[in-house]
Amino acid sequence: MKGPVAASLSAAIYAILALVFAPFLIITGGVVCLSGLRHGDVAGLKVALFATLVAGGLFFFALDGSRLGAGLLVVLLPLALLAGVLRRTNNQALALILAAALASVYAIFMRATVGDIDAYWNARLGNFGEAVVAQGGRFLSAEELSLVSGMMHGTTLVLVLLFLLGSLLLGRWWQSALYNPGGFGTEFRELVLPKPLLVGAAIVSVFSLVSIGSQTSAGLVGDALLLLMALFAVQGLATVHH
Repeated sequence: MKGPVAASLSAAIYAILALVFAPFLIITGGVVCLSGLRHGDVAGLKVALFATLVAGGLFFFALDGSRLGAGLLVVLLPLALLAGVLRRTNNQALALILAAALASVYAIFMRATVGDIDAYWNARLGNFGEAVVAQGGRFLSAEELSLVSGMMHGTTLVLVLLFLLGSLLLGRWWQSALYNPGGFGTEFRELVLPKPLLVGAAIVSVFSLVSIGSQTSAGLVGDALLLLMALFAVQGLATVHH
């Protein structure tokens, strides 16, 4: 709250620390969201961009990791959008649905560009395993590798959504603690997902069951089911607190 420079440096520092402990990235996202929630869309975008320049520059020169900087920008920009929506509507349910929609963009992109998603993860994990074995370590067997590869896309998809939700709710909680004590709890306890989403979840569930029964890949339907399960888990948590 001291200004965009202080916020950007804070976000960049935690993005760098995330290389050691990944959940620190949620703090980076929370800083971006807090800036957007308190000072508007432009402020959130500025912090996201400046933090990427600082952390991305370090990644590039110290680790030769230009992709890390680009990846950081890709995950921070959507947070500025989510913060802007929540700031204007004060509707956590709408912001959560938008976060799920953004996560679905990742799922669509992966399936459209990779093709066989299980084979993609099998190859990535296989290369990692070879490096581990070469250094004297032990890795998964062929059967275990196949099993884990089949779970990687869904796991990554849910983690993307949890990062977006965790960052947004953290930023909202900080805003409440600073300027509206108790407001976050009240808002979260009143969270209600719209009823049409329940109908959509039922339809997606039926299609997913049909794909399982026919022993075919659920594809995007399975991805949608995972995202919906995560959304309703948050709804359940809000209901329990209520």
